[in-house]
Amino acid sequence: MNTTRAFAETTLRRTARTAGLLYAVIIVGSVFGGVLTEMSLSAYRVAPGDIASAADGMLASPWLFRIGFVGYFTVFLSDLAVAVLLYALLRSVNHNLALLAAAFRLGEAIIIALNSIHQYTAFQLMSGTDYAGVFNAEQVNALATMSLDAHRAGYLVGQALFAVHCLLLGYLLYKSGYFPRLLGALLMIAAVAYMAESTAYFVLPGDAGVQGVISLAVGVSAFAAELWLTYWLLFRGAAIQQRYERMSLNPNGAAAAAA
Repeated sequence: MNTTRAFAETTLRRTARTAGLLYAVIIVGSVFGGVLTEMSLSAYRVAPGDIASAADGMLASPWLFRIGFVGYFTVFLSDLAVAVLLYALLRSVNHNLALLAAAFRLGEAIIIALNSIHQYTAFQLMSGTDYAGVFNAEQVNALATMSLDAHRAGYLVGQALFAVHCLLLGYLLYKSGYFPRLLGALLMIAAVAYMAESTAYFVLPGDAGVQGVISLAVGVSAFAAELWLTYWLLFRGAAIQQRYERMSLNPNGAAAAAA
């Protein structure tokens, strides 16, 4: 094995493992940040018309929201890096599609990062410290509601971009020959669920039942697909390399390599 090839193989394994590590950070950061921010906003979500109760909840533990909100920073930053790393892993499958998948993921990360400002605005309004004496209770309630609604809508717009990314990523994994084909198929199913949830929010805004079913489908398919992808990247880097070598030496062996 010459030096150039050895370096390329080491780089591929490291790229896969780095992407897997960052994917794990995204999963943990999303759960951690989501739990803390939702806990701090729970009083408002349970009784959206009772701004006084929400404000009391905020003032009792404002640090929950602040820590969770900062925790999301790790998610945004990791997402940007993962977009580039996945492109590096899959550009040999189809350069244009890999680049397009990275572009959609970058767009999703930027939109959701900027959209988080709406959630922070709602927090500031409900905590009451920065706006005391400027708005009355009804105005604060209306503005907080608008901010949270805008946050939800912005999140689902970003999720629509992520759905396209997952569809392209799933296809690239399926065609690669060095990732399990079932993993690629599962990601494409998750992509459909993501897009369905985003679409249902805007097309069927009053149908909570349909939105609930779709959200459940998103949770199950996305959790299974992204957890499996994280495991494969983190712990099967050597397998990715071996399959990649076989595909390089025998491009017609895609079906056998993907089995």
